[in-house]
Amino acid sequence: MPRARTVILTLTLLCEKALAWSVTPSNLVKQYGGSTLNTSTLKPKTSLDWTATWGIDATNGKIYFAIEAGTTGWVGLGLTEAAGMRGSDIMVAHVNASGTYVADYHAIGNQQPIMDGCQDWTIHHGEEAGGRTLVVVSRKLLTEDSNDRPILLTGLLRNGLLAAFGSSDSLTYHGTNKVKFTVNLNTGAAANQVDWSAAKAADSSLSFIELKANEGSSPTPGTTGRSYKAPQSGGQLLDTSRTMYWEYCFMDRASWDRTKFMTAFESVSDGSPANVHHFVLYGFDQDGCNKDGLETIVWVGGIGFYEDLPTGTALSFARIKSFRLQIHYDNPSGSASIRDNSGLRIWLSSQAPTHEAGTLQLGDGRIEKMFVQIPQGRSYWTWTCPSSETSSWPTDITVFGSILHMHEKGDMMYTQINAGNGNAVSKPNSVQYFDFAHQDPTLVEPYTIKRGDSLTTRCYFNNDRSASDTPLTFGLGSDQEMCIDFLYYYPYSPNIATHCDSSYDGMVQMSNASDAGFRTFGVDAGTPSDPSCTGGATLSVPATSPSPSPSPSPSWLKVWCSKQSVSYS
Repeated sequence: MPRARTVILTLTLLCEKALAWSVTPSNLVKQYGGSTLNTSTLKPKTSLDWTATWGIDATNGKIYFAIEAGTTGWVGLGLTEAAGMRGSDIMVAHVNASGTYVADYHAIGNQQPIMDGCQDWTIHHGEEAGGRTLVVVSRKLLTEDSNDRPILLTGLLRNGLLAAFGSSDSLTYHGTNKVKFTVNLNTGAAANQVDWSAAKAADSSLSFIELKANEGSSPTPGTTGRSYKAPQSGGQLLDTSRTMYWEYCFMDRASWDRTKFMTAFESVSDGSPANVHHFVLYGFDQDGCNKDGLETIVWVGGIGFYEDLPTGTALSFARIKSFRLQIHYDNPSGSASIRDNSGLRIWLSSQAPTHEAGTLQLGDGRIEKMFVQIPQGRSYWTWTCPSSETSSWPTDITVFGSILHMHEKGDMMYTQINAGNGNAVSKPNSVQYFDFAHQDPTLVEPYTIKRGDSLTTRCYFNNDRSASDTPLTFGLGSDQEMCIDFLYYYPYSPNIATHCDSSYDGMVQMSNASDAGFRTFGVDAGTPSDPSCTGGATLSVPATSPSPSPSPSPSWLKVWCSKQSVSYS
């Protein structure tokens, strides 16, 4: 064995001793949650000394976490909605000489969290060793507290989590000791694009094509109805303006195998991905991005987006002869030296799907309110896809993906299904704390739209511009606003229009600053006496006599070990 590998192996084995706890995190999860629990371990960021080990008791509807962090202060775990800290459900625990403590919080902004009146996290165990902390906590997957996020194990939603810790037992600012990440809690699979993409590349049944900004085609002038960007040496040189919507055409290529099916999509970062706000990929049934061809949306995403279509569902490559890639570039600094060649990768399979997928836009998909002003303060705007349109569909459809899209002043948004008799049925997708910087998919479970249903899409804006600022209007720019719900559905039909011919139902200005709209999370901290508070959580456990400690390890070894992403449980 080469000497370098021998040294690394020796150090790795020593880590088990240097970072040893009285009981391994995995065994602690099983100790409190049940010996039959399957455990998973994830360190979401190599440079952050924070690791979670968890197991799910599906029978009793509970999840158990053992969290290790490089601090003797507080350690935290957050459950996100669609943003980062804003709208998140937060657990904070710490250990001191008297015992181990946990508290349940929620955040309504990037600010100090608010303690829930109803406490739902239970603490089981805590200890400190070598400048690090380990706590074991549990919670019901579904509580009845409006300030708790559900922990869902089915459907299409990856679990968005926050990891953080502080330097003291009191809940002080975490500084850089934080990370947002996604994971499939049910399977334990780390949900990061690098691993996801590597797994695709290792699958011999899949192939891919890439569509990148600086590698587009030059279609015949006069046939497209649009201005398409041509390749530039060194990459696409962005304008100094704040917002650019640039178009790229990708004409039919001999290397494309259109007998295959599109099953997954991911962004490709190349150049200056930080200046890419989002992509919209369209497909034509004619070559050359011909304006006379039938055009449909294929994918909507941004940098860092990656997603599989559900098992048995795919988009047919056969009906696409050319692609139009629209990239929304954002250049807030006005830099004159930014070049980019970002784009996307489409993963293809030869396996014919059970369901062919299509796309549909609700709300103001055509930006018909272009340049209409949004008043100062809070307001909401509503569009309805009428029952007369859905009645003309050849069949009911199942929606399996949805992206609720607004810009910087977007605050809340939902789409609601109304039955043919006009009664509201459900809000299958909503976001109560929208954040322009974190536009994660929010659809929880697939849902059905029946022929004859109508669909209401409502967007709430919080316009804090002063009278002397540039007025806020609808439009394409990052400093303008949109209200669009992008849907993925099956079965695809050419008789279902890409844009629903929605009616505009008007704007309502919200004069009451405390009006929560449809928001329920974070509206009221609640109390233990609330009927929805099931309670029963154990918030502290007394200190116990420490187990015999192993011989001290050198501090440099502890530092090296804490930076490794390997798990010792």
